[in-house]
Amino acid sequence: MKSLCVAFLFAIGLATPALAVRCDGDFQLVKGSWVSTPYCRAAQIASVARESGIRVSPAAILANPARGDELCRFLGADYRVHPACEQLHAVIEFVW
Repeated sequence: MKSLCVAFLFAIGLATPALAVRCDGDFQLVKGSWVSTPYCRAAQIASVARESGIRVSPAAILANPARGDELCRFLGADYRVHPACEQLHAVIEFVW
């Protein structure tokens, strides 16, 4: 699973602007439909964390779900991270 996430992140980094991932909150535009994806959820958490003064990237959250969990606990009062954090907690519980 981690290798798939890492490969996805490298693919995003090498993508041209026409192929860039388009997120709206937790959702990514995929073939004309908005779908909740791990990358967009991580991007949402990272965005809110950066507004709070924490330097973090979506890649760091995807590579280390414990870091994402830590950020979720810190940002818990911010409603913008609730859906993404709920999904992250579900993934962490499944892995453990």
